[in-house]
Amino acid sequence: MSKPSCRTHAPEFKAKVALAASAKLAGTSWLFVFLLFAVPAGAQRLTIPAVVGIKYPSAWRWSPDGQSLTFTWDSGGVYGRYRVNAEEPGTPTLVPDARAGESGGRVDGAAPSPDGRCLAGVERRAGGFEIVVTPRDGGAKRSVASAPENIGGLRWSPDSRRLAYTVGAHTVPHDTTFPEVGDKLIFARSEFVPGQLYVAPLAGGAPVAVQGPSGGYGAPSWVNATTLVVSHVARDFKSRTIYFLDANGGPARAVHVDHDDKFWSMIDRGATPQVSPDGKWILFASDTSGWDQLYVMPADGGPAVQVTRGAFDSWRPVWSHDGDRIAFDANEPDRPGDRQIGVVDLHGSPAHATVAWLTHGRGTNIDAVWSPDDRRIAYQHADAQHSPDIYVVASTGGTPLRLTHSMPASMHGYDFVEPKLIHYPAADGKSVPAWLFLPHHLDTSRKHPAIVWIHPDGVNQNYDGWHPDRREGVYYSFHQYLLQEGYIVIAPDYRGSIGYSRDWREAVYHDVGGQDATDARLAGAYLKTLPYVDPQRTAHLDLMEAELARGPWFAGDAF
Repeated sequence: MSKPSCRTHAPEFKAKVALAASAKLAGTSWLFVFLLFAVPAGAQRLTIPAVVGIKYPSAWRWSPDGQSLTFTWDSGGVYGRYRVNAEEPGTPTLVPDARAGESGGRVDGAAPSPDGRCLAGVERRAGGFEIVVTPRDGGAKRSVASAPENIGGLRWSPDSRRLAYTVGAHTVPHDTTFPEVGDKLIFARSEFVPGQLYVAPLAGGAPVAVQGPSGGYGAPSWVNATTLVVSHVARDFKSRTIYFLDANGGPARAVHVDHDDKFWSMIDRGATPQVSPDGKWILFASDTSGWDQLYVMPADGGPAVQVTRGAFDSWRPVWSHDGDRIAFDANEPDRPGDRQIGVVDLHGSPAHATVAWLTHGRGTNIDAVWSPDDRRIAYQHADAQHSPDIYVVASTGGTPLRLTHSMPASMHGYDFVEPKLIHYPAADGKSVPAWLFLPHHLDTSRKHPAIVWIHPDGVNQNYDGWHPDRREGVYYSFHQYLLQEGYIVIAPDYRGSIGYSRDWREAVYHDVGGQDATDARLAGAYLKTLPYVDPQRTAHLDLMEAELARGPWFAGDAF
């Protein structure tokens, strides 16, 4: 396919919204907005079918021998599991769905014991649920525990002698509407009820109810044969505490506390404590330094040591199999939209930790997965010209090897517009980061229509190219579609967005829908200061969930 031509002006931006509709799908409220564009016939361009045809990989896993990876490919909402050679990559092959067929009443995936001798699973029985353990040598399966409510979260102790599990965890929907909007939109909010944690001995005997902090906590992990570790956020959201839980039923013990005068704003991305495979260390992320950084503490509960430092956010950490190293991804102090794969080497102690970077340059590199022998790392890479794909790199550094090609052939060689990080002033004088997209060969002597693209929810951000998330990646490709039609696009990272420090993320404290909405609105004001933007032809595509209840706050703009 030859390089598409890019237009230097756009058709009249007539009015704007063709159709708006609301729907409730899979427990989530959505607002659908369809824009009509006048597209002259005969021009060679990026098409919507091509955009939809981009595949998005996820959930990559190494084979036990380290020679290949399996992954899920999403092609326009059709999912398949594929396998690709990790040493001499070729066309990925479809893997038959191992979950197809009769389940035999099983409701929870089988959990193999650490010693490899047994499989544990949950089966539905008359009057409730039952944990069943099946020896892998062909012996008879036996019941370990049962409950009238649902059972989930099976976790073996390191010595394979106990099973931790949760009974009665469930979600309660709380759908609501707002007077400002009316009943045409329903806002879905869910309350999670954590249930009760139990530990059942494999040798027989009554399960033990494990004492934990009130108000629920995150998924537990075994530290040793008698202790589990969990993370708990206080009801006022001002502190996160890491607790040791006694598998024998004793009281919980707090071993680390993070306090924030505003609110604990680290949602996942590494905040959950992880025990090293050798059982010596506990890894977790904290933002007490002002940025999301990694910390390691001894498994007996000693002081935590910070092992990453800098004006950047370190996310998605994962232990190597030998427990000596930690792979993670982080952005850079002056490049918040790029992310690199790094490796922390403890050198026997977190006090001696060093960091080596395996990837460099523009783009987002995320979700590191260690090979079985810890010699390689698989990860996802995306940049301004390439949608997300899977790569492999040596864990000591070297040239990455690309394993997948997720763009359709019709898009190969297409010259996508690379965004530029800019800043504009907020109403209170702060500096708002944003990504500006200008069409190729823009005629700056003419006035052009412009669109402000506002990413959904605060706990997200824009990137220097394709967004690593599938949904956001589709938005980025739609930006490119608008650009070839002659529209200028700006994507602000209003306060509350992630990737720009704890303080920027928490700047919406007691003010969601206030200054963050003003930041987004002023992106349009910034566009109107550009000499090549037509101030009468600007629009805001608003996907901020919190703002749906605030009415037409962009009054005067063409939306």
